Formats: sequence, C-alpha cells, structure tokens
Amino acid sequence: MKFLPSFLFSLVLLFSPMVGAEDNAPLKIGVIAGYSGAAKEWADFGRMAIELARDEINKSGGVNGQPIKLLFEDSQTIPAKAVSAYTKLVTIDHVDAVIGELWAFLTNPLIPLSARFKVPTISPTVMDKSISETSPYFFSLGHRYVSLEGAVREFFDLHPKLQRVGILCWDDPWGRANLAVWKKILAERNIAITDELCSSDFSNDFRVEAARISKNLPDAVIVTFSLDVALKRFAEAKIDLPILTTSDIQRLMITEPELKPLLEGIYFTDWPARDSFVEQFEEKFNLSPILEAQNHYYALHALARAAQKNPKNILEGLKEVSFPEKAIDFGRGAIANHGEAKLLQMREGKGELTEKG
Repeated sequence: MKFLPSFLFSLVLLFSPMVGAEDNAPLKIGVIAGYSGAAKEWADFGRMAIELARDEINKSGGVNGQPIKLLFEDSQTIPAKAVSAYTKLVTIDHVDAVIGELWAFLTNPLIPLSARFKVPTISPTVMDKSISETSPYFFSLGHRYVSLEGAVREFFDLHPKLQRVGILCWDDPWGRANLAVWKKILAERNIAITDELCSSDFSNDFRVEAARISKNLPDAVIVTFSLDVALKRFAEAKIDLPILTTSDIQRLMITEPELKPLLEGIYFTDWPARDSFVEQFEEKFNLSPILEAQNHYYALHALARAAQKNPKNILEGLKEVSFPEKAIDFGRGAIANHGEAKLLQMREGKGELTEKG
C-alpha cells in the first residue's frame, strides 16, 4: 500500500504557517515510553519515527506557524513511573497532548489521567481488548483484535490437515485477547489444543514449555511474545513444526539477525507499513522500521492535524482527523485504527505475503 501521490504535498500545505497566527510558541507534545527496561527496542523505534514526523512538520512551517517540540520521558517499562512521567508532563511541562504508552499494563493507568487532566492522549500500539477503561481524551492506534482473524484463518487454510496445535501465550490482556482469537478459530475447525502454556515472566527461558511441546508433539505451534527464546528452545529439542506467531517477528530480523535461520519459514501476522513511510524511515536512519514505528509517526501527524484544524481545542480537532483509505479515522471512536492484518511468511530474511495474502 502506498500514500496517494498528493499526500506529502498536502502535508506541506496542511502545516504551512497561517496568516494571523497569534505567536510561534511551540506546540508541546509529551512522549512516554520504556526507553529502558523490557520495552526499550520498541520504544527506540517509536522515538525515531516521532522525530521523523516532527522534522517533516517543522520543515514545512510547523502547525499554524508553531514548531512542534517533543518532550520525552522514560517510564523504564514500569507502570508507576509511567504515571509519574504523565503527571510531570501535564502539570509541570504543560504539554498540549501526550503520546504513550506502548503496552497495555503501562497504558491503562494513564487513561483515567487523560480524563482527569483533560489532555488528549494517544497510545501508538495498544489494541482494543487490552484497554481496561475508556476516556473521552484517550485514543489508540493499536489494531482491533478482530482484524487478526482473517490472517489466522488463512494460516489454517494453508495447512488444512492440522488436527492438534500447541499454544505458547503471554498472560496479560494483550496475550489473552490473542489467545481468544486463536481458540475461536481452532474451535471452528475442531482442532484440538495439546498445550496451552501462558507466562508473564520476561525472564522465562521456555525450557519447560519446549519439553512439554516435544512430549505431546502437536502438528503446529502458535507462539506469542519471546519468539526468539522459544525458537532457540525448539531447535534444541529438535521440534520442527509449522509455527504461527501474532508477535513482532520483523523486530527480530532487525535487532537479532543471527536468528535468521530459525525464523525462516515462520508464519506471522502483521499490518505492513506503507512503502512511502518505509522509504522515508530507511533514508533517515539507514534502518528498516518495525510496525510500532509507523504508528508513532501517525500519532504525531494526527495531533498536528488536530491542532491545525482546531487550535483552541485539539481534542475536537482530533475527531476530524483521518488518513488515506480511512484505515485510520479518529472520528470513529477511541480505537482509531481499522486496518486488517495480513498473513506473511519469512522467506530468505524477508516477510512475504502468502499466496492468499
């Protein structure tokens, strides 16, 4: 998928200075992520994408003549520190809006704060059923879990003889929502579950889980989170089965290239980034982006558009913001991303769409 040819040109017009702008004080956007701790890799890619968006907007004249200023806070991937960072940004730094957090257990404590302080807040990544409560000031660019169903069904269409599946899952709202999608489709097809092994331990080495899978030997395995560790244990146990993951395999190709042999042939679900964004990101950073990077990029562009549409009320302006093909539309509610996941397979180090993708 690509942007409409006029998209970048329209961005220039959109963010060009308007005659009569009251002043050029910066539009301050707070950004919270785990720049240290377990979320560091995802956070670092997000930061690069936000900086890319900021540079584009500021180079085009800012928003109504105002440059965008980003204020970054490190949550250390700890919920209490995410709350402290949010409170600092809105009460001391007086930001106009906030982008953050990346994972549900970090984001959910921020949602009531967005309502309390009346600050528009966008999570770039948290999916719908991972959100514990709502707020009129909170939005997410995370995808809907229902958008995974078509891609997961396609995996089983490609492997119609599967009768037994083992599951390695993550025990949090995100992981349980993924699990619900898998179990729904397995039940539809009368496929038995040999093992349902869930963990919420970042240090888990998956030795016990790999031993269980090896003992019960299903026809395929579905894995989420810590795919790199799971694959190493599978290799040690000589488990050679079709594998599907709804986790972030693209990140592993970038950050752990030594895993390339183990990743070859893995099926995974993803929402491929637009070609134009990938080209811009690679040109600036000499590095391919992961999915979360594009979502960060969109989050800042959305806030900039909202401020341009309604300088006195960013929240109301945000409700008028949508992007090409209406895949992202903040006027449709808190979950603004309506894109559909695709099924891909890792082939020679690249994620390729499957035949039906």
